[in-house]
Amino acid sequence: MCSRRFGIMAGSAMLEELLKRVMTTFPIPRLYTNWGMTELSSIATMTTATDNVAKKMRTAGRLLPNLLGKIVESNTGQVLPWGTKGEIVISGWAVMHGYYGNEEQTRATIKKHEEDAEHAQLAGHGF
Repeated sequence: MCSRRFGIMAGSAMLEELLKRVMTTFPIPRLYTNWGMTELSSIATMTTATDNVAKKMRTAGRLLPNLLGKIVESNTGQVLPWGTKGEIVISGWAVMHGYYGNEEQTRATIKKHEEDAEHAQLAGHGF
C-alpha cells in the first residue's frame, strides 16, 4: 500500500475558503488542481506540489507533457493573444480519435490543425 497520499481538485473553480478547508480537514499532504475533459482521456493541465494556494486558485496548472494547447477564435481557428477568452484546443496523444460509431459527431467535434500535427510529429508524439 502506498503511503504517499494526494488529492486532485477538479470540476470547477472553488472559493479559496473551501480549498483551504479541504486542505486542513483531510490529511492530504499534497493537493493539486487541474483541468480536463472526457475527450482527453482525463486531464490536460495540473498544478504542482510546490504551487502555492494562490496559484491553485487562479490557474488549473501547466499543460501536461506530450500535449499541445492553445486558445483560438471559435469561428476561425485563429490563435488568440494571451489572456483572451476563446475556445480551448488541445492536441496530442491523449485526445480521443472519435466517437464510437458516430462519424458525424466526430467530424463536428474533432478539428485538425495542421500546424499542431507538424509540431507533434517533429517532437515524436504522433498525432
